[in-house]
Amino acid sequence: MSIKKIIANSIMALTLLNTGSALAKIPDNIEIALKPSISVSSLGDNFLGLNSKAKTKKYAYENIFPKNIIVEKSAASSPLGFQIFCLQNSSECKAGVSTTIDYSFRVMQKIAYVNRTVNLAIAPRNDVGTDKWLINVSVGDCEEYVLAKRAKLIKTGVPAGALRIATATTKEGVGHAVLIVRTHKGDMVLDNLTNAIKTWDKVEHTFIAISGANPSKWSIIG
Repeated sequence: MSIKKIIANSIMALTLLNTGSALAKIPDNIEIALKPSISVSSLGDNFLGLNSKAKTKKYAYENIFPKNIIVEKSAASSPLGFQIFCLQNSSECKAGVSTTIDYSFRVMQKIAYVNRTVNLAIAPRNDVGTDKWLINVSVGDCEEYVLAKRAKLIKTGVPAGALRIATATTKEGVGHAVLIVRTHKGDMVLDNLTNAIKTWDKVEHTFIAISGANPSKWSIIG
């Protein structure tokens, strides 16, 4: 099929999505434009219908995008402060069944909103002495931001198993913690140092360890 034909079919698909028509009405050969051999990632999520209200059938577009997923190696111990937190707040540390969430425009809106609102709601203050992990506070350091974001996202319907806690050092060499949302398009970082949402490989931190779908199980990051 010629490039002109592929572009014409792609425009037809986008038109149907924007008018609320189901993808089932799109000719089958439209899917050619979504195969990995065609570079369409620059067209964005609107092209793929990820923010459409239409009832869509699931196309196999996942392979177009790099899967920026953190590689987990050998088992690691969770931070001592987090272990104490889970002993005191077992309901906040339950294992999840679903390990990922499908990337979509609405999901990205949701996690960006939670990241921004929690960043504004908690005033930054470093722990003195023992590193404490606390929830439902108005003042705290990176761990408090992580726990608040995790709890809020679970309440909005994000699977607990798709929410991971990662430890790292900043480019200045300071110990840090962030929340990771694992989507099928990559691990998205929610950081109290910025309102921007990026995949983990685009963040200027050196990652050390990460929790699993079960928050009590941690792994060293490869």
